[in-house]
Amino acid sequence: MPRSSRSLDFGPTALLMPALFALLCSCNGSFAFDSPSDALSGASGGGTVGAGGSAGVAHSGGSAGTVALSGTCTDDRDCGLPSLHCDDDLKQCVECVSDRQCNHDRPACSTTTHSCAECSESIDCGSAGFCDVPTNKCRLYCKHDADCDNDGTCNDDGICEACDDDDDCTVANGGLFCQASAGACVQCVSDAACGGQTPRCAVPLGKCVACVDFRDCPKTAPFCDPAAHVCSASTD
Repeated sequence: MPRSSRSLDFGPTALLMPALFALLCSCNGSFAFDSPSDALSGASGGGTVGAGGSAGVAHSGGSAGTVALSGTCTDDRDCGLPSLHCDDDLKQCVECVSDRQCNHDRPACSTTTHSCAECSESIDCGSAGFCDVPTNKCRLYCKHDADCDNDGTCNDDGICEACDDDDDCTVANGGLFCQASAGACVQCVSDAACGGQTPRCAVPLGKCVACVDFRDCPKTAPFCDPAAHVCSASTD
């Protein structure tokens, strides 16, 4: 006699098994669910910063981008020093947001670095020259060497320069390194040339300094003075 067919019935357990399997697949193996907020907090706090710095803020390294000379701000009072000003868009303390915050030695506020410089656009250099944007320095047009200041020479492009490579540079004429785009001899073009009490290179200036932004400063003197490039406590 043939065996009668029976439908398999495992009860409520059979209904729960697919749900349990899906639950296990969505876990990380320890029943702790991965969260997008965990990933974001790791990205914001995982970087190494300098003394007195804030976790998760990348070091500027003297790059051509905006240099924050202090942490976040809502107005100038948050910036600690009279030489620092709050940029409303960036919410960071910088050297300047307009030309009126610069002095006659460096009268132009660079729109890219928010620091005071010789020029921010070619109109600042008059009809006889143009602004080298990477360094915010004026370069002069020329026809003869006599048209050039500071013992510069007139190159084949009709532009005054003190150098076109490091071989042209000495300490006596500004430094051992050629800041090529500006045609100027300077003390440094990167941190590698600096050390001791002045370990950072303020790249547009081509000068070794104690700090280029607040990440170089200790908590006891957390503000980098943009004029002197030294760490300072608040004067408020």
